[in-house]
Amino acid sequence: MKNNDEYIVNLIHDFVEGKLSEDESDSLWAHLIANPVDLEYMQTLATLKKMGHDGEFATLDKQFDHNIKTRILPFGSNRIFSGYIKHYLAAAAVLLVSMGILFNIFGDQVIQSEFSPIAMIEFEIERSAGETNDFEKVLNSAVSYSSAGDANLALDLLNSISTEALNPGEIMDIYMVKGSVYYNAGNYSEAIESFESVLKMDPGKLTLEKSYWYIANAQLQLGMENDARENIKKVIEIDGAFSRVAVIALEKL
Repeated sequence: MKNNDEYIVNLIHDFVEGKLSEDESDSLWAHLIANPVDLEYMQTLATLKKMGHDGEFATLDKQFDHNIKTRILPFGSNRIFSGYIKHYLAAAAVLLVSMGILFNIFGDQVIQSEFSPIAMIEFEIERSAGETNDFEKVLNSAVSYSSAGDANLALDLLNSISTEALNPGEIMDIYMVKGSVYYNAGNYSEAIESFESVLKMDPGKLTLEKSYWYIANAQLQLGMENDARENIKKVIEIDGAFSRVAVIALEKL
C-alpha cells in the first residue's frame, strides 16, 4: 500500500485533472488547509497548468521531490473530519482566493486574476485548395507570409489587390486580414485603423463583433483602457461568440 505522502500526491494530481468526486474533493480540501506544504504543492501544479502544461501531470513525479513532509494525521483522520469539515473548507476557499488559484471544477481550468489582451489573432480565411479563387489565393498567401514573420511582404501583397471588382464582403476580408497582420506584428494603431474601416462598411454580426473585440484588444495593448472598455461593452451588447470572454475582460479591467 502506498504511504501517506504518495497517496496525497496522487489525490492532488487527480483533483487538478478533474478526476475526483465532489466528496473526495471536499475531503482533500480539508486536508490541504491543514497541510501548507501540500497546499503549496498543488499551487505549483496549478501554475504549471496555467502555463500550458496540460497532459504532463502524469510525469511530474520525475520533476518534483515527492518526499513531501506532511505533518498532519493520515488522510481521513477523525480529528480532521469530526464536525470541522465546513470550517476547513471555508478557510480553504478564503486562502485559495488570496493565493489566486481558485479552480473552475467543471471546466478544469484555473481562473486568472487579471485580464490580458490576446497575444495574437488567428487567421480564419484559409479554405481548401479546391475551392479557392484567385482572390482567396492572394489572401492565403498574405496569411502565409504573416505567419512566417514577414508582415511587410504580407501587407505589400494585400495593398496590391485591386478592389474595383470586389464585393463588400471581400473588401472587408482584406481589412480583417490586414488588421490581423498589423496586430500580430505589434503595430496596434494600424490594426485599429483597419478594423475601424470594417465597422464603416455595415458588416454582419460576426464580423462586427470581431472588429470591436480586436479593436479593444489593440487599445489595451496601447494602454487605452477607457476606450477598450467601451468597445468591450459593445461586444457584450452584440451577444455573440466573444460575449462571455468580453464579460470576464470587463470585470477584470
